[in-house]
Amino acid sequence: MKRLCLAVGTVIALSAQSDPRLIVSTLVREDIFAAVLANDMTSLARGEATLEQLNQERPGERSMVRAWQGVAAFYRAVRAYESGNASEGDRLYANAHARFDEALELAPNSLGVWSLGGFTNASFGDRLPASRRAASWTEAYHFYQKLAAQQMPLIDTLPVHDKGEVLGGVTMSAQRTGHQIEYLKSLDKMIEVMANTPYAETARTWKEHPETVASTGLICKTCHEPGRLKARQAALANASRQ
Repeated sequence: MKRLCLAVGTVIALSAQSDPRLIVSTLVREDIFAAVLANDMTSLARGEATLEQLNQERPGERSMVRAWQGVAAFYRAVRAYESGNASEGDRLYANAHARFDEALELAPNSLGVWSLGGFTNASFGDRLPASRRAASWTEAYHFYQKLAAQQMPLIDTLPVHDKGEVLGGVTMSAQRTGHQIEYLKSLDKMIEVMANTPYAETARTWKEHPETVASTGLICKTCHEPGRLKARQAALANASRQ
């Protein structure tokens, strides 16, 4: 009976989350990032369950469901590799790529899919087995090049987080893939455009202390704090009562 009550409670919680006014990313990003940034596997499982529900409820948004599933599978692959389970890592890594491939087939020009593809490869590329790192960083580079083609002409109008993520991704993936001239140019651009932000601080450290480049990153500096989904849901509930 207790197990049944817990299961019913989980279904009710997920149903409440699937408010059609909230997009896929809003519903799952907090749980997925809790795993990526703080190794919270309970939150990851909750995010994956939400994605399974959204996969059934929202066929029109399936490209973003698949992309987020790719993020989750990629992170699980990294954990498997780091724990010494190479066969499980390979299985999950292949699953992650299959999810992203499907997302791109469904929406080949989606900035959301490109952003998640770039973020995932840039976040985990250095944690993969040595034999997989170059390919992952090459994928990150290509995703960020697509994003940059769309977003750089509008860079000054973007929110700080969006601006920092695309500039950080372009810069970091260029450095990791040996595009040295592009890397140095992008690094200076980050320092200029992202002044007084954590992105510029890290970029300046990279420029002044090159020995830190191999062990630090330029993305995920802002906008991943917990509680955002609940705040958004509360705002929508309040608006509905008015």
